[in-house]
Amino acid sequence: MKNLTFLIIAAFLSASVLGQEIYLESGVNVTNFEFLDSSGELYETFYPKTNNTFSLGYRHFYKDDFSFTGGLSFVEFGALGRNSTNNINLDYSLSYVQLSVGGEYELRSHKDFINIYAKANFSVSRMVSGTQMLNNEVYSLIGHEDFGPFLLSGYAGLKVSVPINDRVDIYTLAMVGINDPAGVIRTEDIERLRIKGANVAFGILVDLITK
Repeated sequence: MKNLTFLIIAAFLSASVLGQEIYLESGVNVTNFEFLDSSGELYETFYPKTNNTFSLGYRHFYKDDFSFTGGLSFVEFGALGRNSTNNINLDYSLSYVQLSVGGEYELRSHKDFINIYAKANFSVSRMVSGTQMLNNEVYSLIGHEDFGPFLLSGYAGLKVSVPINDRVDIYTLAMVGINDPAGVIRTEDIERLRIKGANVAFGILVDLITK
């Protein structure tokens, strides 16, 4: 709760100073883990898991059709694993605070009512909580060597917005991307971990400039 409160305050202050518009966004993040062993073989025992996302940030117009975005997010990642041969069940649950920057380009506008954008984000995240449940035994993943000190992410997709009035828009977006731990100390068992993700979110955008 303290992390979420700090996120709200910091994002609101940064948006007020830097942005022409601020956004509030919530959605789901479907993720799966890819573990490669030292020989390059992929562990095929993992399955996607649905997680939550919450974001606050700002949008700054650069040109008529292009804008920059930046913000802070609370993002959950996870995956499920099952090995019936050895009777092993896994459940990964990770939570990160994320700093992101990105851009949006307007592809199409229908009568200034429905606006469609291409959207891309790059982010750096820090784990604030993480657990692995192995056959009902829970283990902490904070500081675990497979996940590294930071997570680097890149996502791209589409956004559709509709105005409510002159100052408020509502929108939805769909994006896919990859998330790679940075600064990972490789082991003999694990050569690489990659988290693949797809998210769908809904948000509200408020214009700070009084016309």
